[in-house]
Amino acid sequence: MSRRPLLQFKIGPDAALSERRVFVNLDDLTDHAGRIWPDGVKIDSKGDIYIGQKPRDPHAPLAGKIFVVSPDGKLLRTLSLPSPGVPNFAFSPDEKTLYVTAVDQLDKAPHHGKVYAISNN
Repeated sequence: MSRRPLLQFKIGPDAALSERRVFVNLDDLTDHAGRIWPDGVKIDSKGDIYIGQKPRDPHAPLAGKIFVVSPDGKLLRTLSLPSPGVPNFAFSPDEKTLYVTAVDQLDKAPHHGKVYAISNN
């Protein structure tokens, strides 16, 4: 069984990390539908966590997916893009639009891609 965890730490006043724990295992979250390597992570103002990923295979079952997870680690929804890699994103000021930098060419540099603006309702 493979494990692709997102880890959580307590951050001390001196920025030291402690109390390391698995926040969510992406393999379990997606019922082991495919291997996921988490990449970009953003948290919105409600505390929902957006997890981008970079597949090793552009035709992998979960390629082009962004997983939106609640603060307690439950999958809320999945956003899909035509590009296989979704390593980074940013919110518009009202958080109604999610801007995604996506990668089309995964196997060699330069890693060609696109920028998407998707509705975040």
